[in-house]
Amino acid sequence: DVASQGKPVEISFDAKGPGWWDQSELQKLILASNAITAIPDDVASLPALAVLDAHDNKLVSISPAIGQLQALHTLSLSHNELHQLPDEVCHLGNLKTLRVDHNQLQ
Repeated sequence: DVASQGKPVEISFDAKGPGWWDQSELQKLILASNAITAIPDDVASLPALAVLDAHDNKLVSISPAIGQLQALHTLSLSHNELHQLPDEVCHLGNLKTLRVDHNQLQ
């Protein structure tokens, strides 16, 4: 368990050959409590994503590519280390729930 060792974790959809995310229209992704430090540009490869829950991590950055997730209606980023959100979050027309409490937003 990497998170329990106190080491930061980065997620990436970069792999050789097709990955599981290429095989389905993923609608819900729960990344909570994993010591993840960033949501990368690769998140744009999940266009059907409706729920992204990345609360209780060590997030310091969210890729502007998140603005491409037009199906996203719930974004949970609470309990992280974010200082700002990308402006592209404002372009998420279907977003109904945005949780960002317990961060360092300015």
